[in-house]
Amino acid sequence: STFAIAKTVRWRVLLGRPHELGFAALLRPVLAGLALNSLVPHSGELFRAVALQRTHERSPAQVIASIFVERLFDLFA
Repeated sequence: STFAIAKTVRWRVLLGRPHELGFAALLRPVLAGLALNSLVPHSGELFRAVALQRTHERSPAQVIASIFVERLFDLFA
């Protein structure tokens, strides 16, 4: 969906546009996170952080910070 694509692009920008993380590498956790959010609100954000940290060895603090900023954008949008 367009929403998932936009969310993935925004998340990539918030992560600092890392070259080693392509669009597909971020789209998978975004889609899984959206599915989890439909079952348990806000569980998808935690899943995205853990998935990215485990699969691509990203700093947990950086990933959580990017998701926090994303949620702030959502709040003010």
